[in-house]
Amino acid sequence: MNHEQYTDEQIIAALKETFGKVYLAAEKLGCHPNTIYQRSEKSSEVAETLAHYPGRLIDIAEAALTRSVLEGEPWAVRFALRTLGQKRGYTERPPVPPPPPKTKMKDLVQEMMEASELMDAKRKHRARMSIEYGGSSVDLSEIEKAIDDLTGSVTTRTRGRPRKRSAEAAPAVVEAPEAAQLDEASGK
Repeated sequence: MNHEQYTDEQIIAALKETFGKVYLAAEKLGCHPNTIYQRSEKSSEVAETLAHYPGRLIDIAEAALTRSVLEGEPWAVRFALRTLGQKRGYTERPPVPPPPPKTKMKDLVQEMMEASELMDAKRKHRARMSIEYGGSSVDLSEIEKAIDDLTGSVTTRTRGRPRKRSAEAAPAVVEAPEAAQLDEASGK
């Protein structure tokens, strides 16, 4: 059937019978739902009827909810407080913590300086770090120097970790006195 064949009054009557449900109204009339939507674009009366029913349905639902709340239904009371009562502070979420107190710029600068001093103290402590060796305290730099002398390379510190430079960059190795004494003892 041609959608022009239905009058506005017929479409409005079908929409009223189905509480504004377009697909059900189209079924009653025997037409496609697009027929009703297209007519609502041309006819302000059909458009008003379509706009009226969703609002009316919400009003009916709120009225039923109100009746259930007045009858003391726990689900209805909970639902009403959780949705409608949010403006009064009813919520299921934990309260939002208050923002931290505003810090003065002077306090922030002081905290940054203290943190910087702490970092400097840790670096200095690492530099002075010593190792217990044979019952006496030996500075780490002394051990690195002894290793350099024995291996012919120079150990440098980079961010707390030793790094070896190549033997070409290191000074010439001088034989340790202990090695010379060993040679004499063996008869060389």
